[in-house]
This record gives sequence, C-alpha cells and structure tokens, in this order.
Amino acid sequence: MIVSPSDQVLQILRENQRRKVFPGGVLCASHHGLVNYHHAIGFATWEPTPIPITTSALFDVASLTKPVV
Repeated sequence: MIVSPSDQVLQILRENQRRKVFPGGVLCASHHGLVNYHHAIGFATWEPTPIPITTSALFDVASLTKPVV
C-alpha cells in the first residue's frame, strides 16, 4: 500500500517517534477484511543497536493490560 508522506497519521507517528515517546510502531487498519492502512515507522529497539521495524513485527501487549484498563 502506498502511503503519502503527508498522511496525518504517519506525521503523528513520526513526530512521537522523533520525540522518543516510543522507538517505533506499526499501524494496521482494516474494514470488512480489507486492509486500508498498514505502515511501520521507526525501530523495534534502540539498544544495543537500532533495528528498523517492519510491518510484520510482532508485539507483546500483555503488559499493557493494567495501564489501559
């Protein structure tokens, strides 16, 4: 999928990654089974060596249960 560099969601992701809110992330949005948006930005980790993140990255979200709820 081609995402415009001026895409507002992409700009928000880039700005927060630049501010070191998070090293990187992947956003995927679909509607009725069709992927409308799938983009990765930043890194999977900063240390010891930055590793670029990909759209196929897997995340452990179990530790987010308490802060989100």
